[in-house]
Amino acid sequence: MCNRLVRVFVCLCIVIGALHEGFIADAQANGRITFTGKIFHITQPGRSLDEEFADDTVPPGQWMLSGSWRMEIDPDFLAVTQWKHNMIMLRTVEGDNPLPKDMHGNATRNTHTVQLLFRDGKVRSLNFQTGFGRITGTMDTMKNGKQQFLGDDVEILLTGGRGFKGMTNLEIRFVTEQDTVTNFSTSEDTASEAQNAREHFGELILGMVQKITVAE
Repeated sequence: MCNRLVRVFVCLCIVIGALHEGFIADAQANGRITFTGKIFHITQPGRSLDEEFADDTVPPGQWMLSGSWRMEIDPDFLAVTQWKHNMIMLRTVEGDNPLPKDMHGNATRNTHTVQLLFRDGKVRSLNFQTGFGRITGTMDTMKNGKQQFLGDDVEILLTGGRGFKGMTNLEIRFVTEQDTVTNFSTSEDTASEAQNAREHFGELILGMVQKITVAE
């Protein structure tokens, strides 16, 4: 029994050592890591209500999202210490479907600003050798400076970069349960709007990593 316990302890130490060795490769553990980049994403086209599949976004249609983001990670605490993000969201032309009209009959793109406020970010994986990082947390959404959604569960994935140092791609994935209501608005005229950010944006927003810096 004693020898068996010793073997289990040794194996456990090896596994822990391997995880620590590969967790933050090519970066000093005592220096904060900063990622900066851009977001440029077009949602999947909306589908009419008489088709088999539900709409990808609410309100339906094809939307373009464009902006910048910045994230700072403290590797000692495996936590996100700073997140900054601003984005423009507007309708784009969807095949042969015309843009919706305003009250004067003019085409409108419903342009508005979006701020994604990331909090309680925890680093689950960050390996520069394999070009993969996974961070989980909670996302609040502001529309034109006003609260829109509050408390959506998200995963931030950093991918790509094989053959390069660091990652090249950003994925913001909304993993909130589909029936969960995070819509902050309480007015009656929002009954047909999205219940949560996942339903509003679709399941993910795509972007790029432009720069990675490590503080000495």
